[in-house]
Amino acid sequence: MINKIYKSLSLILSIAFISGPIYAKSTVTWWAEANADRDPVFQAKLVDVFNASQNEIELVMEFKEALNDVLRTAMIAGEGPDIVETPGPSYVKEYQEAGLLSSMESYSKQYGWEELLLPWSYSAGVFDGEFYSAP
Repeated sequence: MINKIYKSLSLILSIAFISGPIYAKSTVTWWAEANADRDPVFQAKLVDVFNASQNEIELVMEFKEALNDVLRTAMIAGEGPDIVETPGPSYVKEYQEAGLLSSMESYSKQYGWEELLLPWSYSAGVFDGEFYSAP
């Protein structure tokens, strides 16, 4: 499970690498729902491993209580994180319809994400014909 998450994260974080100068280290912020059992595991097995694997991107994972409320408020104010965790595609659709998410369609095509993800996984992130999220 962690390996699949790490692969998905690597795909998504490639966006940050491409969008920033090669010589500068980019910081990518990921907000997730706080969970006392899961948080240390995500930090150790995902964030720390990813950050140690390269020098271009620093992943910062912030665990939030009542994530959906905090996230909605931050996104409306234009202060949301780079990567968001949601309970599922219906939340992504809500944010997409409100214009709070950027399409990842061009990155999906460039990196072949439709071929890399399972069909159900890819299609769950497609709204209005464009790719917005990966589970």
